[in-house]
Amino acid sequence: MNHVTRRTATYTDSQEPWLWSGSRTITFRELLLILRRRLWLAIIPVLFVLVPAILMIAGMKPHYTAQGTIVVKPVETAMNVMTDVQTLQTEMQILTSDRLARRAIGNLGLAELPEFNPAMATETSGILPFDLPSLPDWRALASPVAEMLGFAPLTAAEAPAAGAADVMEAEVLPNFQQRLMVAPLRESRVLTVQFRSESPTVAANVVNELSALYLTQQLESKMEAKDLATAWLRDRVTELRDRVAGLEHQIEEYRAGSGIIEARTASLVAEQISTVSTELISARAEAETAAARLREFERAMNERGPRAVLEMLGGASAGLLERDNGARQRLAEARGNYGDQHPTVVNRRAEVNELAGRIRSDAANAVSAARSEAEVAARRAATLAGSLNELQGELARMKNAEVEMRGMQRQAEADTALLAQYLEQLNAQERMAVEQPDAWVLSKAAVPSMPSGPNRKLLGVGTLVLVGALWLVMVVIAELLENGVMSTDEVKSSLNAVPLGLVPRVPGKLAGPAARARYVVDKPVSAFAESLRSIYTALQIEQQRTGDGKSVMITSSVPKEGKSTLVVSLARQVAAQGQRVLVIDADLRRPNVETLVGHRYLIDPKSHPLPEDNPLAPVVQEDSASGAHIVSASRLSAMLKEMNQAPYILRPNVLTSMLATVQQHYDLILIDTPPVVPVADARALAMVVDHCVFVVRWRKTAPRIVRFALDQLHDAGARVTGVVLSQVEAKRHALYGYGDSAVSHRTSYRYYTS
Repeated sequence: MNHVTRRTATYTDSQEPWLWSGSRTITFRELLLILRRRLWLAIIPVLFVLVPAILMIAGMKPHYTAQGTIVVKPVETAMNVMTDVQTLQTEMQILTSDRLARRAIGNLGLAELPEFNPAMATETSGILPFDLPSLPDWRALASPVAEMLGFAPLTAAEAPAAGAADVMEAEVLPNFQQRLMVAPLRESRVLTVQFRSESPTVAANVVNELSALYLTQQLESKMEAKDLATAWLRDRVTELRDRVAGLEHQIEEYRAGSGIIEARTASLVAEQISTVSTELISARAEAETAAARLREFERAMNERGPRAVLEMLGGASAGLLERDNGARQRLAEARGNYGDQHPTVVNRRAEVNELAGRIRSDAANAVSAARSEAEVAARRAATLAGSLNELQGELARMKNAEVEMRGMQRQAEADTALLAQYLEQLNAQERMAVEQPDAWVLSKAAVPSMPSGPNRKLLGVGTLVLVGALWLVMVVIAELLENGVMSTDEVKSSLNAVPLGLVPRVPGKLAGPAARARYVVDKPVSAFAESLRSIYTALQIEQQRTGDGKSVMITSSVPKEGKSTLVVSLARQVAAQGQRVLVIDADLRRPNVETLVGHRYLIDPKSHPLPEDNPLAPVVQEDSASGAHIVSASRLSAMLKEMNQAPYILRPNVLTSMLATVQQHYDLILIDTPPVVPVADARALAMVVDHCVFVVRWRKTAPRIVRFALDQLHDAGARVTGVVLSQVEAKRHALYGYGDSAVSHRTSYRYYTS
C-alpha cells in the first residue's frame, strides 16, 4: 500500500463492509432509508401492474357456479380388474369429454352466447368498466404517403372467414371445458359436477344437461355395444353356416374324386394285396422251376445229345430209346453176319436212322415245350407283380386321401360345434332385457343466487402484495447494482484516501457548461459555493501543515468526472475572496477551461498583472467575472510551438519552469490535467506539483477504476492530498444515512441563502 502523506498513512487496506455484506447487520433506520431513497422505483410496478390490475378487477363480471352430484355404480367383472378409483377416473374423463361437451353446447345454444363465443361479443364489450375510443387504422393514415412515394396503397389484409366447426373447436369448446369441473367426493362413488358461468341459469342448465347426456350416453353405449355384438354374431353365424356347407360339399367331392366308397376301403385293398402276394410267390416258384428244367434240357442237349433229353423225360421216350437200342443191336449183329452192303444191314441201318431222327425230334420238342412252359410261368409272375404294385399304390393313395378327408371332417365338425355356440349366444343376445345405466343423478343443480367470484378483495390484496414484492426485488437489485463511491466514508474505506469534501450538482435548469461554471459567481452563498470553500479550506490546512505548496493539480480517473468545472469554480471562489489565483489548462488534447470561463469573460489582466519580462505574461488572461488569471490551452499550445515542442503535451520540465516564474505572484495555482487512465500526462505532471486533488463522480465511477488511477499516481510519486466527490445529488445523498449525509440534510441548507 502507498502512504503518500502522514494523513493517509493512518488508513489501512481494510475496507468498511458494504451495506449488504453479511458481516454487518442492517438497522431498522438504514432499512427505512433504503426504502425511502428507492421509493421512486414503486412507480414502475404501480403503473405496469397495479393500475392495469385494478382496471381488470373492476371490470371483471361476476360469475356463478352451479353444482350437481352423480352416483356411479360399482363395476362387477369376473376378474375384478377395475377398482373404484379407476372407475371414477374413467367416468370423470367421460363427463369432461369433447363428445358430451359438443352435445351440451349444441342443445343449449351456447355457441350463440358472447361468454363462450367471442365472435358474438360487441366491439365495445371488454373487461374495462368504460369504453375506449376507437383508433383509426394506421394503414388508412399511411396510404396517402405511400401513394405519394409511388407505392401501392396499404390495405388491411382480410382474415379468412372461419366456419362454424372451426369456431367450435377454437373458441367455444375450450371456453366450455375450462369452466367445467368434475371431482369425486372423498371416500365415495359420488361425482360432483360444477360449471361456472356469468349467468346463474346457464350454469344450472349446463350441469343438468351434462348429467342427462351422461346417462343417455351410457344407455346409448350399451345399446350400441349390444347391436354391435348381435350384428357380429349374425355375421359369424352366416359365415360358419356357409363354411360348414362348403366343407361338406368339398368332402363329398373329394370322396368321389379319390374313389373312396363305403364298400371299398383300405382294408379291402390290403386283403387283395395279401392274396396277390401269395399267388406271386407261387408263380415265381413255378417260373424258377420251369427255368431250371429248361436249363437242364438245354445243357443235356448240348453236352450229351438228344438221347440225354429223352432219358430225362422217361415214360414214352424210354420205349423209343429201347427200340433205338434194339435196332442198333440188330444192326450190329447183321453187319457182323452179312457185311455192310447186305440188304438186311441196309434195312437195319435205315431203321436205326429213322429211330435217331425220331429221338432228335422228340428231344427238340421237349426242349421247346420246356421253354414255352418257362416263358408262361415268367409272364404270370410278372403279371402278378404288376398287379401287386398297382394295389400297393392304390392303398397308399387311399390312406392319404382318408387322412385328408378325416381332417376336413374334423374341421367341419369343429365349425358345426362353433356354429351351435354362436347360435346359442345369438339367441341369448336377442332375448336380453333392456339395459339400465351404471349411474344415476343424486341431486340436480339448482340456480345459484349468489356469485362465486371473482373475489375482488382477495385479488386486490394479492395485487398489492405482488406490487410490493416486485418493488422490493427492484430495490434489492438497484442496491446490488450500486457501484460508485457514495460518501466520504467510502473514500476512506474503499479508496484508502483522504476525503476533501462533497461538491453538489449544479441545478440542471442552467443551460450550458459555462452557466454552471458561473453558478459560484451568481450564487456566492449557495451550497455549491460553500462546498468549494470547504475544499479550499482543506487545501489551506494541508499547506499550513506541510509548510509549502501553492501548485495544485486537479485530475480524475476518466472523463466526465467534473474536474474542469471544479477547477474553474474553485478558482472563481478563491479569487472572489481576494486571493491571487492562476488556472493553467494542461489538458491540451481536450481543453475545456476556456469554454467554461466563456470567451467574452477573458480579457487582458488588469488586477496585479505579471511583469512584462515574465515569460508567461503574454499567455495569461483574466476572468472578468472573478479576477482569476487563466492560461488557456490555446495560448499554451501556441507558446509550446514557439518553443519547438509538441503542442498537445505539456512536459514536466516546461511546467516546472512555468511554476518557478509565476509562483511568487500567486497565492494558488490550479492545474487542470487530462484523466489518469486514458493518457499518461497527469502522471508525468504529478511529479512536479505540490499537491494533487483527485475528483470522483458521485455514484458513477466504480471504486476499482478509482483505485487503479490512484495507484498510478502513487507509483508516479504524486502527493495525493485527497479526493473530492463531485456532482453529488444532495437530496438523494441525504437518504443514504452516511456520516456526511448531514451536509446534504435540509436543516443544513438553512445556512445557504441561495
